[in-house]
Amino acid sequence: MIEENHQLELALISGQAKKPEELNSIVVATVNNAPVLLSDVATVGAGVEPQYTMVTADGHRAVLVNINRQPDANIVAVVDEVKAELAAIRNDIPKDVRIA
Repeated sequence: MIEENHQLELALISGQAKKPEELNSIVVATVNNAPVLLSDVATVGAGVEPQYTMVTADGHRAVLVNINRQPDANIVAVVDEVKAELAAIRNDIPKDVRIA
């Protein structure tokens, strides 16, 4: 979303950059009808995202998903729905991934 003059505009970008430098030509604004490129206002380059937390299970990196029920929800029904959804996506998950 782009906010300008108290208006929000949805910007849809199609395609994907294969290299960071391809992002330089993205138009991020217009000033006096002239495009402002990302390279005009930022430096684009490869980097490493800082890792603030790490979850492990049995000594291996893991993913933790917290599921909370709504106050008026039936906890047994929530558990049943989670189990059903996990079963439904099991074939789409690599075989070496363990769900516990």
